[in-house]
Amino acid sequence: MERDCQRLECIGARSELARARFFAAWALYQTGREEGLDVLDQVLETADLPNRDLLFVVEGRWVLPLLELADQRRQQRNQSDGGLGWLLSRARTFDRAAREVLERAAPLEIGIGEQMIARVAAEPPVRIYGFGKGRAERGGKEIHISVWGAAATRWMLFYMLISKKRTRGQIALVLWPELAAHKVKANFHTTQFRLDRALGQDTLCYEDGAYRIHPEFDYWFDAVEFTKLVMNPDKEPERRMEQLQRAVGLYTADFLEDCYDEWAVMHREMLREQYVTALDELVRRLMARRRYRQAIKVLIKGLEIDDLRELFYRHLIRAYAMSGQRDQAIAQFQRCLQIMADELDACPSQRTTDLYSRVLSGRPLD
Repeated sequence: MERDCQRLECIGARSELARARFFAAWALYQTGREEGLDVLDQVLETADLPNRDLLFVVEGRWVLPLLELADQRRQQRNQSDGGLGWLLSRARTFDRAAREVLERAAPLEIGIGEQMIARVAAEPPVRIYGFGKGRAERGGKEIHISVWGAAATRWMLFYMLISKKRTRGQIALVLWPELAAHKVKANFHTTQFRLDRALGQDTLCYEDGAYRIHPEFDYWFDAVEFTKLVMNPDKEPERRMEQLQRAVGLYTADFLEDCYDEWAVMHREMLREQYVTALDELVRRLMARRRYRQAIKVLIKGLEIDDLRELFYRHLIRAYAMSGQRDQAIAQFQRCLQIMADELDACPSQRTTDLYSRVLSGRPLD
């Protein structure tokens, strides 16, 4: 592309040169190289703006991150507009128009034979998974670890998703606690650049002296969905049961199990307690309806996640006993006894021991 730009410059093809340099800037931006902003500056310096030859380039949502990053840098350096405002305005206008068209098209009905089916709204282009090892999908494909550029890029995403607002200093203290103050600004903007590139959208916005998740960032986040399901109970019993089943299904492992920073550990513990609460409520509802097999499946999964949770053993002992599987109930107590001795150097509580005694003697459990 650089060779082509040189040839176009030699023959004086100014319009074609502006477009070629724009694409070169985009290519550099896509690979995470900040030289893309310098090449874009060359476009602004050499092209006659407003320039109709650049319209087809800017009329697409894909150029917005590059243009907005360039605008942010110009403001920080107090540089003149140079026509960037015109390009940015055109791109944003096109973006708004595209969104309006897509929103209007979403509810259209499509006929298939004699049946009419409602068109299903498109899923958010970015799906973020915090349970287990933090990862994200874009367009249905997992974003490869190399695309993030550095671990701090992923951690910035998850940290901001669980935070309302944070200043650059607060974010830096979490991501780079030992970094010298004069290097924070460059590190922050490089990480933000990598984040936007990986997700294909503006992820953060700056207002009132702090950063937060951009209001137009289109995403789905499993941890947020989980908390909504647990903490906003439906009053109708069956629908509440569905909420709890979905929540427990989302919790496949502890939150960000590959991150050991304090902020992640604290959020991990909060979500784990929500999980225990949800699983406890779900099992009680299942047991009340005599759906013992379902309760047993839920509890086995719960113990795979947290095999030191004595509450889960009590529920499982009761579920096996109530379903007529006395030997399995006894085996679960023995397992609880062994794990607590090995891991905690402790014994089961009196409550668990009493339950075990009732199972052994055949006395009523309730």
